Amino acid sequence: MIEDMGWKIGLNGIDNGRLAFDHVKVPREAMLNAFNDVTVDGKFVSDIKKASARFFKVTDRLLSGRLCIAAMSISTCKMSILHAIRYSQQRLGIGRQGKSDMPIMAYQLQQNALLPMLARTIVLNLGYNKAKDLFVNPAGKEHTCIRSFCSAKTLITWHLEEMTTLCRERTGGGSFLLASAIPDCLISSHSGMTAEGDNRVLMQKVVKDILSDVQKGIHNLPTINMCPKREIPALDSIASFETLKNLIFYKEVAEINSFSKLLQKKVMQEGQPFFDVWMYQVSDEIQSLATSFAQGYMLEGALQYLTECTDAKAKQLLEASIRLHMLTLVR
Repeated sequence: MIEDMGWKIGLNGIDNGRLAFDHVKVPREAMLNAFNDVTVDGKFVSDIKKASARFFKVTDRLLSGRLCIAAMSISTCKMSILHAIRYSQQRLGIGRQGKSDMPIMAYQLQQNALLPMLARTIVLNLGYNKAKDLFVNPAGKEHTCIRSFCSAKTLITWHLEEMTTLCRERTGGGSFLLASAIPDCLISSHSGMTAEGDNRVLMQKVVKDILSDVQKGIHNLPTINMCPKREIPALDSIASFETLKNLIFYKEVAEINSFSKLLQKKVMQEGQPFFDVWMYQVSDEIQSLATSFAQGYMLEGALQYLTECTDAKAKQLLEASIRLHMLTLVR
């Protein structure tokens, strides 16, 4: 029996459906047994002894799918912001003389809305490239793959949903038409946020992996070139490139330290069950830590491109985009 799951918000072509068999027997030799098997006498065997480890080994196959969803979503981000900016450059509003002769993109209101979204799209695209390079060559960094790919997928799909909503609003009634393409971008974002795993659940996995590697001493913390607690209060402005970068990286370090202490207090000192603490008490801290790591990871990818960029004009534009993105994050 093959059955479609029903009409969706949009994207009705995606492969959601039911498949069931009745009175069908599959020979034991035809099992998909890459990780587990069943012997002739019906005994289950596996080289991976721990049940949870077997589960995560199988779900590793989904990692490439998360990167594919991130790729499709970042492409949709570009389409959405391109349409919004081009429309804003052509749509005329009231100018200095009281006539409709000024593109609405000249208004500060429009720039403050759209330009940070453009900058973030650029940074997330370069961060995604970093994750894609890791997928191609994970040698020596295998333990970082899951958190890296989950981070790219979650941040990009969330960004797509937020940005397309804003682009729809800032382009007025014109983008309420399906022909404007922006509504299609919004529909796509809702598919991406829960495909290959709900984003919030993926963020829990990110934090579990970080904490595990912190205990093993193999989690690479970002490099911070200042002491924010001591140096920032003495600054007239925190808007310098280096200060913004250090603040964003420091947030991950600070949250890892505070969350580790919180877990130790609740589980080790107070003796509360880990499951109860994790599922009922610290969800906000989990999501905040995962987001801090993800933001830093994507920023590192963009900064790598900035360092390697040899074209002077491209480098100037890229630095301005990264700086605007960091300003928006800190704000």
